[in-house]
Amino acid sequence: MPIAVHPPTELTPLEELAQAHRPVQLAVLGDLVRALSATTAVTHLLVRGSLATGTADRLSDVDLVVAVRDEKLPALMDSLDALMSTTFGTLLPGWRDTIVGNLGGAGFVYLLPHDGHLLQLDLYLCPTSAVAALRRRIGPRLR
Repeated sequence: MPIAVHPPTELTPLEELAQAHRPVQLAVLGDLVRALSATTAVTHLLVRGSLATGTADRLSDVDLVVAVRDEKLPALMDSLDALMSTTFGTLLPGWRDTIVGNLGGAGFVYLLPHDGHLLQLDLYLCPTSAVAALRRRIGPRLR
């Protein structure tokens, strides 16, 4: 039996507008999710900041919390710069994010080249055992 092939559906004007104004950071976020979820050490990927609240604009950074199995956290932390450099082409090693509060782990800031610009990534690594407390503390600003 032949498979029915349907022509691509056209976007409505509202869908076209939404697509045109979709934050470019979502593409980078998707790449990050694919790369970081490739390891069984990562148990949760949680978005914070303007992307989580739906208020991102073209200048927004990407705020991502990566929960890692407690026993694997030191090893991932040690290899994070190499991962970010080889996978995402970061220009410099990550530097410690001293602005973010202590959520049970450590924060790092990276600059990622994207579409001819630099995009700031605030990456926070925490042990899986801290996720429940982190969700309580941050609440709805975490997705």
